[in-house]
Amino acid sequence: MFHLASFDEIAGVTHGIEVTNPSMVARIRRAADSLNRCEIAARLAQAITEAADAAHTRDFEEAQFGEASADAIVDCEYYEELVSAWSLVAAEHQLITPEASSHTTGRSTDPSPFQRRTTSMLANSAPALSASHGYGIIMHHRLAWWLVEFPDLDATPLRARKLSGRLTSALADWLRSERGDPRLGDDVAALNPDSRCWSGEFSTVPSRADTDVFDLDAHPWGSDAGELETRLARTMIDATLHPVPTGFISVFTALPPENQPVLAIRLSGYTCAIFELLTARHMPTYRPRSSWRDISNDAVGDSGADIIGWQLATDWIRPI
Repeated sequence: MFHLASFDEIAGVTHGIEVTNPSMVARIRRAADSLNRCEIAARLAQAITEAADAAHTRDFEEAQFGEASADAIVDCEYYEELVSAWSLVAAEHQLITPEASSHTTGRSTDPSPFQRRTTSMLANSAPALSASHGYGIIMHHRLAWWLVEFPDLDATPLRARKLSGRLTSALADWLRSERGDPRLGDDVAALNPDSRCWSGEFSTVPSRADTDVFDLDAHPWGSDAGELETRLARTMIDATLHPVPTGFISVFTALPPENQPVLAIRLSGYTCAIFELLTARHMPTYRPRSSWRDISNDAVGDSGADIIGWQLATDWIRPI
């Protein structure tokens, strides 16, 4: 299914991924920092398997329908890049020798049991749901599981997707096989039982039971979420549940002048009101890790939710 190539043949591939998809390489390097050599090798092997399955699905659709679907093509390209990125990182950790430092996906004439099962599912199931891939943070917040998507590390989040809390059958089957536990559940918590918040690469599809929420379909790798990303993810979820009211500026659109008192808004922790208003200052220089402070200079997060919006209220607050 795969073959090893000489270093000269593949040098442009592994180094090319740093040019074509530097964000993916940066994320995987960050994840590898918390992994041992065996775990890095396992992630590379997993990426190779995923790439082979994606290539097989694309080949099957081309044979059956004359051309592959956009989802199949995107999946193939994504997992090929993932293999290249993990190969580069594995080489950096000296897990692959320079003479054989990369993988290229081949086309097997003897499909694995997983591939045969995938073929059967494609032939007999309903049309595949549109998948979405990317980097983000999985978080249990406000009594639900969410995936908050980011374009890059510590960047402004793009959106928050509410999850069904379930894995697709394919991901659940893979997880049971990986853990050696056929009784393992198909809930999101099974992916990382010791955490309710972590970052990584994820793939989601609309839930067949409720298209307003999403099932997790793939999770190539994960790592601990950073403090800033976690805070931004919580804020995005709050702003998604209850959009910033008219008259206020979203914190994802703009931030107030540093140190100037403004009228800030956040979700209330009480049942009698959705929102809570307070006088606050944005002080990133003074407190970069917790930049929103109340007028007593305490962190806003110590007394409730994160700020989702603000407005200048000079006439009301009358700052000195």
